[in-house]
Amino acid sequence: MTLKMEGQPFLLQLVVWACVIAFLVCFAVALYANIMAIRRTGVLINRAEDQDLSWGERQGCKSSRFGRLFVAEEFRSLRRLSYSAWTGAVLSYGSLLLLIFLFGDRASLRVDFVESRARIGSR
Repeated sequence: MTLKMEGQPFLLQLVVWACVIAFLVCFAVALYANIMAIRRTGVLINRAEDQDLSWGERQGCKSSRFGRLFVAEEFRSLRRLSYSAWTGAVLSYGSLLLLIFLFGDRASLRVDFVESRARIGSR
């Protein structure tokens, strides 16, 4: 299915572009929130007290530091930002797909093939 914008009502075009912009903004904010979560929890940093541990134990410590993101009160605003951004991205993308499904034209390969054969035959 494709959504051809020419010939569509202006309101539909406006809504489609609003969904596209909302998806891009929410996706960028979600990535930013994830990067901030990784930075603030210190998951990628090898700490001095972890130097004597084995590789598996160091990874376990990093995992438990990242797990604080989901339970610690200091990360509450970051959790809300991340969850709301991902929810907004999913909902705006779903709305865009729904609009394409409702107002889009079916693209059929057979119709395209028949039309191209008719054009070749008329030359």
